[in-house]
Amino acid sequence: MKLWWYGICRAVAAALAVIVTISAASAADRVLVFTAASMSEVMSELADRYRRETGNEAVLSLAGSGALARQIEAGAPADAYISANTAWVDWLDQRELLKAQSVTQIAGNRLVVAVPHFSEDWVDLESLVTQRRFAMGDPLSVPAGIYARQALTSLNLWQVAQRQAVFGENVRIALKRVGHREVSAAIVYSTDAAADPDVRAVYTFDEDLHDPITYWAAATAQSGEGADRFLAYLTSPSAIAIFARYGFGPVSNAGD
Repeated sequence: MKLWWYGICRAVAAALAVIVTISAASAADRVLVFTAASMSEVMSELADRYRRETGNEAVLSLAGSGALARQIEAGAPADAYISANTAWVDWLDQRELLKAQSVTQIAGNRLVVAVPHFSEDWVDLESLVTQRRFAMGDPLSVPAGIYARQALTSLNLWQVAQRQAVFGENVRIALKRVGHREVSAAIVYSTDAAADPDVRAVYTFDEDLHDPITYWAAATAQSGEGADRFLAYLTSPSAIAIFARYGFGPVSNAGD
């Protein structure tokens, strides 16, 4: 009887060891990626392609770059971080929460004014931001809002425009306000406007009016090799082609 019981215990232990090994392997192949909300569509496709091409999984958590950075600081278990500006990457790096050598620029973008798709009352930028309600990202924490504030400041419009602005916690929330007709327009990225059938871009800001719009990716200090593999994939020729198809500009040396 004792030998019979001992055999069962050994079999159960062996089965549990296999389950633990499989679970550990699965965890090693899965990366949690904190991603700027403006990259929702393109990162969803890239994560899907990555899974199909490598067998590994990238799980996305989407929000404003600043909100995600603060979640990482608070201990959120992110493996990789993608920001719509370099400022929040630098903020995390200063706190030793990123692998500094992993920081990589992956794409660029443009800043535009988006209005309801069938709207015909667009006149000009100055009339919009001084006389009508418009949406934009929070100018203190959301990269799209920071770029918008810089552009309007360069045009000597910010002092008046900020009284007409409705601030959102990320750029996609600002864009939704246009689709819902809560505001006359929104200052968003060109890729946001292109991805939403309810709006259209009517004005593109000169790039000299604001800091270069650059997206940066980095592995967190707590991450394993899976994060490094995923970041390497984001700079592969196939990923670069997907970024371009969604309207994201090529990487540059700006902001280095």
